[in-house]
Amino acid sequence: MIGHLWARHRWLLLGFLVASALALVFTARALVLAAYWSEHRDEAIAGWMTPGYVGHSWNVPPEVVGAALGLRREDGARRLTLTEIAAAQGVPVADLARDLETAIAAFRGAP
Repeated sequence: MIGHLWARHRWLLLGFLVASALALVFTARALVLAAYWSEHRDEAIAGWMTPGYVGHSWNVPPEVVGAALGLRREDGARRLTLTEIAAAQGVPVADLARDLETAIAAFRGAP
């Protein structure tokens, strides 16, 4: 049967195999990410984290995290760590973490 498909519909079979391989890759990636984030919910805020990581772990929108850190979307600080942001602002990381925790609690407490 495969020989028949290869002989008559080579490009169609190749397309199907490529599409199947891509589907497997993306399914595996989704499963790995789901497993990772199910174990890293509400993780203690640390200096190595980026604002995006904090938002994802605590399930809050980027606007909440950015506002708590005093960042604007156009700053491009999403890839900076909290340690780097604290150094740029001249404040301790602990202060940023406290501000983030306060903003997250306010967001979660909001109806």
